[in-house]
Amino acid sequence: METAELRRILVEHANWLNGKGQRANLADANLAGANLVGADLRDADLRRANLRGADLRGANLRDANLGRANLRGADLRGADLRGANLGENHVMQIGPIGSRRDYLVTLKPSGGEVEIRAGCWSGSLDEFEARVREVYDDTTPHGLAYQQAIGYLRAVFGVSGD
Repeated sequence: METAELRRILVEHANWLNGKGQRANLADANLAGANLVGADLRDADLRRANLRGADLRGANLRDANLGRANLRGADLRGADLRGANLGENHVMQIGPIGSRRDYLVTLKPSGGEVEIRAGCWSGSLDEFEARVREVYDDTTPHGLAYQQAIGYLRAVFGVSGD
């Protein structure tokens, strides 16, 4: 989707939230890599949208319909997902955690691998565990907190370690 078209839709949606205009209909939209930082997408229709690699940090997605949306690699740190229909996607946020007191965002798409975002780092759960072991001693508070978070995520998503 072209940037100008996306801006027009977001302006219309903002007007709709204020009692005028149209609700954002972004169903089936290709928003791969889009910058939607802080966007107000409450109640938006994002069904089947391609949000792969989109930057949704701090976005308001409350009550949005994200059923069957592609969220792989999307940055959802600080996004408000209360009441959102995530379809087969499972999103979990843990934090603040670690030396940066940031949020660990986890995405488990339907049929896909668990993906982790921690600050500017992203990768699989196994890669994250290896990174934590490389950077933190298991006896430090941050190392222990990350190891506990990893154990919790493995239990929730039913994923065993390497």
